[in-house]
Amino acid sequence: QTSTAQPFFSLSLLLTWGSHEIASADNILRLFDALIAAPPIHVLYFSAAIIESKKEKLMQLDCCFPEVHKALSYTPEKFKPVVLDTLIKRSFVLAQSHPPDQLLKIAEE
Repeated sequence: QTSTAQPFFSLSLLLTWGSHEIASADNILRLFDALIAAPPIHVLYFSAAIIESKKEKLMQLDCCFPEVHKALSYTPEKFKPVVLDTLIKRSFVLAQSHPPDQLLKIAEE
């Protein structure tokens, strides 16, 4: 199915690196450490890890902007320490298995 959702839900994540949804300073610093240590594009892999973690829920939604936007933009559970670490680790796995040059080739097809 094709959603009418625009990528606006991800703007705040990309601009603030998720810190707007993290209550703990330690967790903010953990995420910032991971993103600063990685190439600038890594925030996209982190975003992909979040989306991937919600795949089952997203596939059950009606394909309409409000539902998809809500599911992707309001996710406080993703920033609990254990979940945050899992997402960070997954983002590095995604970056290694799908390097930026490979993504560029796919986008050009």
